[in-house]
This record gives sequence, C-alpha cells and structure tokens, in this order.
Amino acid sequence: MRRLREAVGSIRFARSLGLTDVSLGTGGADPVAAIPSAALMADHLGHRSGAAAVRRAVATTVAHRRCTPDLGGALATRQGGEAIRAALG
Repeated sequence: MRRLREAVGSIRFARSLGLTDVSLGTGGADPVAAIPSAALMADHLGHRSGAAAVRRAVATTVAHRRCTPDLGGALATRQGGEAIRAALG
C-alpha cells in the first residue's frame, strides 16, 4: 500500500476517453483510448505480466476489428470494452 501511495503522489495517470459533447451518451467513446492507461499504471507498479496482457488484449481486439468505428470496427463503447475483457481470458 505504501508503494501505491508513493506512486500516486508522484505520478498522475490520466485516461483519455476521446469523448466530445457530440458523442456523449451515444456509445461512441473509444475504450482503447482509456484501457492502455491502466496497463501503464500496472507496469509502473511492477505488474509487468498483467500490463503486457492488457496491451496484448487491446492489440488483438483492434487487429480483429472488434473495436469502435473510429478504429475500423463497428462496436459501441461497452461492446468494445467487453471484447478487450474477453481477450484477457
């Protein structure tokens, strides 16, 4: 817990939603913009294998077009996030 408090005190991890007022509530936000920031935080906290698994899951879903339209897919935000979760196993 001390390590987490030190990390939070010195580094800020900000997620990017790629969200605008136009897309608010439409399911058009891109989870691929937010989820890799969790991998960055996990990596920083020493959870290298978990961070690598998250990055692989994101890369796999995007490669198979299981993502939102801005990345060439046809899924809504929730479906895109669920696809990444499924790729984690």
